[in-house]
Amino acid sequence: MELFPRLTARSVATAVRLSGAGQASSMPGKVANALFPGYLTSHGRRLTEGFAVVTGTNGKTTTANMAAGALTDAGRDFVTNSEGANLLSGIATAFSRRPAAPFALLEIDEAIVPAAVALLGAPRVVVLTNLFRDQLDRYGEVNRLAEGWLDVLRRLSSSVLVANADDPLVTWVAQESGCETVFFGVDVRDGRADHEVSDVAICPRCATMLEYSSRWLSQLGDYRCPSCSFARPPRDLEARDLATVEGHAEAEVTGVTAGKLRLRVPGLHNVYNAVGAVALTQRLGVDPAAALRSLSAYQPVFGRWSLVARGDTAVQVNLVKNPAGMNQTLRALCEVSGEKALVFVLNDNIADGRDISWIWDVDMEELLPAAALVVTSGTRKHEMALRLSYAGVPDEALATVDSVSAALELAAGRGARAIYLLPTYTALKEVRGALAGWKEVRQ
Repeated sequence: MELFPRLTARSVATAVRLSGAGQASSMPGKVANALFPGYLTSHGRRLTEGFAVVTGTNGKTTTANMAAGALTDAGRDFVTNSEGANLLSGIATAFSRRPAAPFALLEIDEAIVPAAVALLGAPRVVVLTNLFRDQLDRYGEVNRLAEGWLDVLRRLSSSVLVANADDPLVTWVAQESGCETVFFGVDVRDGRADHEVSDVAICPRCATMLEYSSRWLSQLGDYRCPSCSFARPPRDLEARDLATVEGHAEAEVTGVTAGKLRLRVPGLHNVYNAVGAVALTQRLGVDPAAALRSLSAYQPVFGRWSLVARGDTAVQVNLVKNPAGMNQTLRALCEVSGEKALVFVLNDNIADGRDISWIWDVDMEELLPAAALVVTSGTRKHEMALRLSYAGVPDEALATVDSVSAALELAAGRGARAIYLLPTYTALKEVRGALAGWKEVRQ
């Protein structure tokens, strides 16, 4: 039965690539699922070693790809949707590419976890990265997503959770689910996010205002409820002594035998991704020391701190899609030395979310790094320019253009040699096209 949907998906993928319409990471599976509604369920049963899920608002693609690198280095045979196509169509496409793989490592959109589990069955491991406000017009508030997760997880008694202990909503879901849980987190003793908007301000159990001894990213921090027993749980794996060395993140990881984490990308968010990946692969039988070695060689996928160059000009690309993610990206850029130009590409297509009011919740006044040139593009370029103007970017340093290519030309014409390009989700396709002639740089 599976032969026909696989052949259909592969034929569609060939057509998409030949037409130059994209990476063929979603459309083949979309067609296969439409023509063969039982394809995902049928293939799920063929996974003799089961599957693992990575879900949450931010960090899914990077966490899954970091874990995939460790599994590959360990010699595992598996299938994964590495491009970030995390809907049912992307999963089906991945299955069609590697039909004989006994195991699957799947990044799954936080809103479709219930549908995916209903089709595929119970996962061996589920990684819960975080829950931030994102595309409110599509997903609603974070509590709605948490309740959807909890409803599913309560029926998955055999699944193990790998949960971010620093997120109170994720912790609540994990504790209420009844599932065995491995908690991970970080220890940031100089919490710097007390001024940031928190997406989870009250206790998920009793609705009392949470208290923090330190908060370092949106609601992530060391929290407790003054009215009930709810509090940040002990971490089974924790990153400590975080540092940025020559633009790369480093930390000590406790809870594993060999604990030095060295990444080729910066940022607290990438440390979270890495520790989550170590916890996941450990549950899948990979030695943590081996996973940490794999992480030291991890190269980001396109759009997640990926780097390209042409001549003496380098462009770093990082997806931004919500206040928490943008804040952390800007904070990471502040730690990068040297002159820089910033390019913001703000779209409001369906996959981005029509509501762009989230840009006003970004702490640009506090976190926007110094830049000689700041350029905006995308379908809502004027709104982004207005936001940046209110954040204090002077008129002479601010420009609005009609395309990513025009932004790159303007920055290069102004002598910029380090360009940081921050697109929303659907803008990644235009960014990829604009950088097609540039050389990928290993970091």
